Amino acid sequence: MNATRGLGLRTLSIAYPVAIIVFLGVIASALLVVLLLLRTAGVFGPGANWSSSLTWLTWLPMLVFELTFAVWLIVKGVDVPARRHAV
Repeated sequence: MNATRGLGLRTLSIAYPVAIIVFLGVIASALLVVLLLLRTAGVFGPGANWSSSLTWLTWLPMLVFELTFAVWLIVKGVDVPARRHAV
């Protein structure tokens, strides 16, 4: 299966190179959910507050995805298919 078709990028009219950025976002989201659940369960101990380096490392992949995808959309934009008018 084509990677862009599997991620639904063909329907969003987003170019193929952005598939890597979207994949980073999916991985970052999954990692974020797991790490936040472990943190809430107290696995990392009481010293893991919101300003610790663990918090920054947890959110860093999502930050990279968000900024990269935003710049991509600003620079490249999204192709909007031409509408066909009924005759």
